Amino acid sequence: MGAFEEHGWRGATFDVIARAAGLSRGALNHHFASKSELLSEALQFGWSEFGDKLFADDTTSASAAENLRVLLRRYIEWLQDDPKFRALVSTTVIVAPQASSSGNAEKSDALTTWKNQIEKCLSLGEPLAVPRDRIARNVVVFLQGLAVTAITNPEDLPSRSELVVTVDYLVHGFLGSGLTSQ
Repeated sequence: MGAFEEHGWRGATFDVIARAAGLSRGALNHHFASKSELLSEALQFGWSEFGDKLFADDTTSASAAENLRVLLRRYIEWLQDDPKFRALVSTTVIVAPQASSSGNAEKSDALTTWKNQIEKCLSLGEPLAVPRDRIARNVVVFLQGLAVTAITNPEDLPSRSELVVTVDYLVHGFLGSGLTSQ
């Protein structure tokens, strides 16, 4: 991921990627027919690793608000603290769309999966004032915005000292006026 993050789609040639991975170009060519295939598999591997952790058991409590708090805090903390996650996000958001139209289809599928997982986290709780699918869709859009911010202006991410308050504010906004009286 690092070669794509550092050099972009055009600059991350097979030679550059092989060097970064400590492999020969021939070894890379043996396993991947194209740079698009390599990128696709790298993203799939990266997101399977982080996706499982992002939607871990602690996002399945009986409280939709608490599940959303945990998810948002984790995502922001990873953007701030985990270079591997940041490289994965950067490559997904900036590089993958340049690779091919199939990369966009895969990204769309992944975002749909995230939307569904977020909706599931929200459905475990109490009735909400806003439809769960709308909340989940807006959270996915917000997560993409956080990704771009982490890449372009990381200093604009909430600081550690304001993270809890910021996430609480966001959760309140996403869930609308709060819980229904049902």
